[in-house]
Amino acid sequence: MLTLYTRSFHPDEAFGLGGLGFKGDNRGFSSSLSATSRIDHFIEIDLMAAQFRRAICRSDPSANWALAQVGIDMSNDYSQARKKPRHSEDPKSITPYRVDGDQSVNVRVKYAGKNFAFFLSDTDLGHGFFGGQVSDGGRDTNSGSFIPFGVQSPVTRGDDGSLQLRSPVTVEDRWSGVVPDLDVTNEVMLRINRVDRKATVTCSVSGDGFPNCESFLIDGSGNVLFLASHVRIGTAATQLPNGRAVAMFRTMLEVEWTPDDSFGNRVSVHFAHDYTGTGTPNVLASGAMDRAAWNAVHTGRDASGPLSRQVRDNIPLPESEYLDGAINWTGRNVGEAAEWIGRRLGL
Repeated sequence: MLTLYTRSFHPDEAFGLGGLGFKGDNRGFSSSLSATSRIDHFIEIDLMAAQFRRAICRSDPSANWALAQVGIDMSNDYSQARKKPRHSEDPKSITPYRVDGDQSVNVRVKYAGKNFAFFLSDTDLGHGFFGGQVSDGGRDTNSGSFIPFGVQSPVTRGDDGSLQLRSPVTVEDRWSGVVPDLDVTNEVMLRINRVDRKATVTCSVSGDGFPNCESFLIDGSGNVLFLASHVRIGTAATQLPNGRAVAMFRTMLEVEWTPDDSFGNRVSVHFAHDYTGTGTPNVLASGAMDRAAWNAVHTGRDASGPLSRQVRDNIPLPESEYLDGAINWTGRNVGEAAEWIGRRLGL
């Protein structure tokens, strides 16, 4: 049995100004099953039976951290079924189990969820306002819009080229509410070669790019194999609307496979790229290493990101490698200067 996890979370105590001060998860990249997430998805893969088992998607309680500092409670525990994230696991396929041959697993995990930590969001009126019609489990058409209609030119051309009049207002077939979705798609392919005792795994994560995202597999013996760790780009206000599908992470690796259908200790990484929004992927690792060292590549990352990333949580700056470099250079030098002054003053 394998279990594939995909989780979206914010590493800091709060989202910052760009996220309206909502509470974060205050954690790093982790395979702990007790770690909180904004959205947490898993699907069980029964290799022996060649079947997919349970697929569960949920959200941990949310609250506005900034308002809580002045004694105002604006929170939601997502206990209402209609507030749980929408999810799908299609297409998916798994070939029959073979002791002396190959077995293939393919699955595309998709989820979309909204923040309902607002006053009156548990009422029918509030739920409809914040979540719109799509929060009943239906598809999203225009994530995060204040009005359920759009504007178009009142003049158009017909098939014969003549000018024609039309309504200047377009009505959405399914209004998605004021709060935009947090969208993630995780496509995982697994090829198990039991003769050569190895498995090839590819993982491709895309979505809004915000917040952080992680994916990993856990085998029947409890062994962990990390697949992806993405550090967020942009802010909640700039990234979540309109259902983006930006590249977030790409991985291809081979892992040792043991006769009891568990991960071995050796991993060979072909590529592991985190797309940080500046156009150039962050190359995390490549080559042969222990599985523990590979997992540590992800869990040892600074999930909050460099100073430039933390500035962006509060200020929607344009994506630029030069701008990020300048911010981080300034931060390093100011920090070093502060340490030098502290030493000189005996602090």
